[in-house]
Amino acid sequence: MLKINEAFLSIQGEGYHAGEATVFIRLAGCNLDCTWCDTKYHTKVNFEFSAKELIDWLDTNIPNWDSYPITFTGGEPLLQYKAIAEFVKEINLSVHLFTPEFRVETNGTIPLPKLNIFNWITCSPKNGALPKELPINELKVVYDGTQDLDKYAGFANLSAQIEHSYLQPCAKGGSDNTQEVVDLVIRSRGIWKLSLQTHKLINIL
Repeated sequence: MLKINEAFLSIQGEGYHAGEATVFIRLAGCNLDCTWCDTKYHTKVNFEFSAKELIDWLDTNIPNWDSYPITFTGGEPLLQYKAIAEFVKEINLSVHLFTPEFRVETNGTIPLPKLNIFNWITCSPKNGALPKELPINELKVVYDGTQDLDKYAGFANLSAQIEHSYLQPCAKGGSDNTQEVVDLVIRSRGIWKLSLQTHKLINIL
């Protein structure tokens, strides 16, 4: 069963796919408790579906959902990897016009099984830890002023599969460090690119 906080169609606001329409499935639960987390509400389970029940719910509530990428987010979605894999398998067996691209946003603390079901993995490491062995496409560091960016940059350089490395401002305690992150990106001379939460800037989900 998939424990879900919410599922909706919107615009990806961050990172490489910013500006692209996608179906978000926010899974409930996380193995971390970051003080500046902006989705604390993820802890609430609003739906609990089998793979087939989730497909039926999507068919009813999001028209043409299978024509969009599906992004699993959280919380930490890899806590429910087996249930996600069942959902992906059920979609591949079902009669739909399209087969979606599957993406995941993870904090990098949970290794993936050898069989990777995702077309795109965005890793946003937390608490200064380097990600586990993951086939990461995109590294996105939410910079709170404490991380060792040289360590992350070195990790990205050693991991040939990481093509895109982003720094994103972190709003905590009512303060905003956007200018600091902009300065860091400029000084990095191409190591980092800037990611902003554009969905918040235009006030959408």
